Amino acid sequence: YDRAWQQVASYRRALNPFCQRCEARGLVVPVEIVDHVIPIYVKPELRLDIDNTQSLCRACHAVKTEEDKQTYGPPPW
Repeated sequence: YDRAWQQVASYRRALNPFCQRCEARGLVVPVEIVDHVIPIYVKPELRLDIDNTQSLCRACHAVKTEEDKQTYGPPPW
């Protein structure tokens, strides 16, 4: 990851230090991964848009990745 992404990810972690999906269910779980709401393989121009990021734990990130595959298809790599 490049410096620009590291800055965006650090800012998101500061804004949301807990998994946003878990919080929505009343749980408090520390953030482990900063995720792109719309994957970068779908909208690369949103890669550094803070509004296209969310704080997730590993379990929620795995679920989100599967949802992305269902919604957008698998990544091209």
